[in-house]
Amino acid sequence: MSEISESRNIKDKTNRKAVLSALTMVLHALPNNPDACAIYSDGEELIVEPYDGVRRLYYCGREYEKPPTIVYEPNLLIVIDADEAAVGLSDGERIRVLWTHCSWVPKKHGRGGQSQARFGRAREEALTQWLRKVLEIVKPYAVGKQLIIGGPGMTKDEFIKEFSDELRAQIIRVDSVGYTDENGLYELMGKSRHEKV
Repeated sequence: MSEISESRNIKDKTNRKAVLSALTMVLHALPNNPDACAIYSDGEELIVEPYDGVRRLYYCGREYEKPPTIVYEPNLLIVIDADEAAVGLSDGERIRVLWTHCSWVPKKHGRGGQSQARFGRAREEALTQWLRKVLEIVKPYAVGKQLIIGGPGMTKDEFIKEFSDELRAQIIRVDSVGYTDENGLYELMGKSRHEKV
């Protein structure tokens, strides 16, 4: 563990001894095959938790202090553009990815071949079919859920136009995000959390 060798360079003898002691204690407390774990101390004992991918915020100081837990209603997150889409269920802390897929919509280009107008019509038709396919995937998951929709461009707005009035009424947020894969779901969840807190 490189932290132990680096901590030997701490000039203050008391700090160096405390850091080395803590790191040694951590090494002995780790499970045999830790995939990932979170390690912290409440001032009395060393606590090792399996890391489940949820980002938590801990405060350092003389007193151990964990932030209050905020409970969020489960929301259905949808990120979409012309290239791909992802759907996930979020409780504000973690996301369960339900579906991801890449589209077959051709990219815009200025190359020759078929006429630009014909290519544009074919692309619009493919995009409409893609949006409708994603909507059919979303409908069963959306029952009784609030919807948060995101994406990097105007495709998310075109997607919402395909919704029934009933489904549109379930939308609580529409945000711009940079990605439309699992990373986009996390970005969308982060934006929703920051606004609520």
